[in-house]
This record gives sequence, C-alpha cells and structure tokens, in this order.
Amino acid sequence: MIKLMTHFLVLLVFAAFGSANAYYDKDTGDVQAALKTPTAALKKGSDFAAHVTKPFAENPKSKMDFFSNPKDSREDWNKKYKDWTKKTNNPTAFKIFETMGTSHRGILNNADKKYNPIADAQKTGMLSIVAGSLGLKKDRSLTKDEEAIAARELLTIGHSMEDGVFNTELKKLEEAHKVPRLTPKQKRHLQISALYMLTGHKSEIKTGTWYTKDLKDLGKLQDKIKGYAEGFLPKVEPKDVVISKLLYQRQPQKNLWGTPGIKASGLHAGLQAKFPNTMVLGSYDVPRSDTFSITAEVFPGHYFVVMVPEVCDRNPVLRPQYMEVDANDSISDGGKGTTKATIFYQGQKAQDLSINWDVTKGSERNGVKRKVLSKVEPTEQRDNDGQVTCIHPDVIQTGGTYSFIAHVGDKKFYYWRPESAQIDALREFFAADRQYFTFGELYDYLQGMDGAIKVGKGILGDIEKIRDGRLENFSEDTRPK
Repeated sequence: MIKLMTHFLVLLVFAAFGSANAYYDKDTGDVQAALKTPTAALKKGSDFAAHVTKPFAENPKSKMDFFSNPKDSREDWNKKYKDWTKKTNNPTAFKIFETMGTSHRGILNNADKKYNPIADAQKTGMLSIVAGSLGLKKDRSLTKDEEAIAARELLTIGHSMEDGVFNTELKKLEEAHKVPRLTPKQKRHLQISALYMLTGHKSEIKTGTWYTKDLKDLGKLQDKIKGYAEGFLPKVEPKDVVISKLLYQRQPQKNLWGTPGIKASGLHAGLQAKFPNTMVLGSYDVPRSDTFSITAEVFPGHYFVVMVPEVCDRNPVLRPQYMEVDANDSISDGGKGTTKATIFYQGQKAQDLSINWDVTKGSERNGVKRKVLSKVEPTEQRDNDGQVTCIHPDVIQTGGTYSFIAHVGDKKFYYWRPESAQIDALREFFAADRQYFTFGELYDYLQGMDGAIKVGKGILGDIEKIRDGRLENFSEDTRPK
C-alpha cells in the first residue's frame, strides 16, 4: 500500500506544484499564452510584455542581454516599443521595469524550467534599473499606481530567489547605496527597495543595517510593505505549502526538509547541516550523526515539525538558539539569552518554560577549508534548559511517539516525534529521488501507513486539523484571509 501511494504522490506533486505557488497573475495572461505556444502568432492586442517575451520563449537558450542589461539594450527596447505602439515615443525606465515584471511573473506561473533563464535575466535587469541604470532612483516620486507596481515586482523578486542569488543582489543594492553624492531621497529609494525584497524573501529585517539607517518611519514602512505582501505574494492553504530539501552551502541535505523561508542552520554544521533554523527539538547531546526533520510553516508563524532528538533515551529539550542566532555560516556569531515558551501536551494544563541558552562563537581550524570549520556548541546543560518535562519518561525510554505544541512569542510549533519504525518508513519515503512534496501529500502518506507503522488516531487527527486550519492551541484565528 505504501509503495503504491508513494508512486501516486510522485505523480501528484508535479501536477500540484505550479498551482500551489501561483504568483499574482492578473495581468500575465498574454505572456502565459505566448509561453504555452511560443511559435504561434500573438493574438491581436497582446500586451507589450508578451511582445518582448515571445522571441525569447521561442529560443530560451539565446543571449539574454536584452533583459539583463537594459542600459546597453535601451535602443532595442525603444525600437520594440515603437513597433508595438506604432508611435514615436520611447518607453520610460519605469515602463521597462513594469514590462519585465509582468513577463517575469508570467514565467513563474508557467513553471516550465526551460524559461528560467529568461526570468533570471529579468531579475538582474529589473534590479539594475532599481539601482539606477536607467535613472529610476532619481528624485521623481512614484505615483500611487507606480508604487503598487514596484511593490508587487520587488516582493515577487525576493520571493522567487534562492538564498545565494538573493544575497548577491541585495549586496549590489548596498553597493549602489554607498555611491557618493546620492541625495537622501535616492538613498531612501534603495533602502525601501531592499525592504520589499527582504519581505518577499522572508528574511529577517535587522536594525542597524544599511537598509534601515536613518529610516525614522521604519515601522510605518513595514506596515505598508506587509499590506502589499498580503495582496501580491502567493496565497496558499496549509495543504498546498511546498516542502523541499534544505540547502547547506548550496548542497541539498539528505534528511532536512522545509518550506520556503526555512533554512539549514550553520550551528553544529560541518560537511552536512544537522538542523533547520527554527526552534529545534533536541537533547543535551551534541548531534554527531544524521538527524531527520521536516519543518513546514503551514501559515505565517505556525510550524509543523517532525523531528528526532539526537539521543532518544534522554528527556527532549527545546533549543531556541537555532532560531535566535544568525547561523548562515559555519562560523557563527555567539549569543546567549532566555526564551519564554508555553507547552501544551495531550490536553494537560499548559506549562511555562524559561529556556536559558548560550552559543559560543566558532573558530577556524588551521589549514582546513572553510566548509569544515569548527562548530559552535549550543548544548551547555543548565537548570531549566529547555527540558520538556510534561512528556512521561516511560514514553521516552521506550522510543515511543509523542507530540506537543509550543508557543514562543508570536510563533507556534507543533512537534511530533514518530516511533522508530515510523521514522524508518519516512526515511525510505524521502530517500526516493524527489525534491519536493506538499503538506497535504505528506498527510496522505501518513494516513496510508498501516500495520506496525500505523500512525495513531490522536496524532493523525492533529495533523488533519493542522491541514484544515482548526487545531486547538495552534490554528485558531490563523487561516489566511
């Protein structure tokens, strides 16, 4: 039964992936039509975005300078615009930006990887315009309609970028911000553009950085950006969120899975990452072997976590330092603090927990390449150091299954520790050659487990309620509006 269901899920996930992450596509119909049948003539009245996309859709392996370098290709843009309008005026810098954005979203909604080079070139070109290649950063204020367009495209760019490319492009904006003789308004333009990209990418917005410096209205700006994000970024139900392999040093990790925004943590990572960058369910031991985890942000700030502590015969502990410390590299900044959590377990009275944690900064080993630097040690045991005492010791000693909910500030986590046989089955399922699946498909697989590895009604019922957005102490008032 499990083998049959696995085959079914592999087929289903590819059918579901395109619709599960649909980007705002109100104005991308003509582009999508051009992508669907690139050799056919455009229908009468097709928009300018379709007009410039069609030649590259016919040959996606052609040079992409037209999109990636709009400054040098400006004359080509002018000619195409005049051909399309049958007039003599040239497109404005903003029109070129808007046109590439419409095409970019049409390509993202199409989900055919052969068009990725076009979308990648458009990201580069659009951000060069933002940085001033065609004068967009000059002092002219955007109209209300233009501001909404810029917000939509910058959020989409941030949301669609992989970490490495995103960091590179963000650095380019920072370098543009350092250019001498920029006016305060020009600097502000670059900072706000970065804030939109960071929000789209689900990256932390840190104070004291170049993109927040001297922004006295940062709070109001973030509220405005959040409003645009709610209107323009993909809307997905919990069952449709896509879970994929986490990357560490750009390499897919064997047993770490997560939704967009979840990253592999550099804490304890050597050649292979051990945990995601959220609050970890661990133990007092240092992880020395492969762990297994699935971390799905089923809606904003709400995480479904399947995780095996490093040592199963000790009391499990919560480790917020993976969430609190910046660990995007093998050498991480140190840090320490106390995190307050509230634990809910099998209908028992809620328990408050104060988790003390301390992370020592890593250091480089002499003569060893960067990717195998020494690790930080976030495992100092001390009183009340995250121990989840509400779980019965007998359950832990026998390697049995348990689950609980943890509230940490405005974040909520549902943790499930499967039985050993269930973990083996999950490892076998994930060992298959797949790169992603949906939370709904994960539920279907768990529901299909039978015999000795059957998931109990209580936990399976919880997961079903999470999928449907109705689990007590976890999902209330959290469904996307």
